[in-house]
Amino acid sequence: MAWLLAAALVFSCMVAAAYKTVPAFTQRIDTTLHGFSGSLDALNKATSGRVCYWITALNCFRGHPVNGIGARGFRYVAEKYWPKSN
Repeated sequence: MAWLLAAALVFSCMVAAAYKTVPAFTQRIDTTLHGFSGSLDALNKATSGRVCYWITALNCFRGHPVNGIGARGFRYVAEKYWPKSN
């Protein structure tokens, strides 16, 4: 148990040092934490745009529940099902 606690302490110190000294790491952590603010745009930015792809895939499934859109059909129908921005 002492080894686990020591490892956690060392890891925490490394993350804190990287947060204070590496601007790219600081920006990525801040963006990720901002994703938990409840806004869809913030969550989408924190996940590098993946939320819109998942919403589009769900909308495609709802539009074609029996046969789907095919293995390579997503690129052709995605624009139709892409979430509308406000």
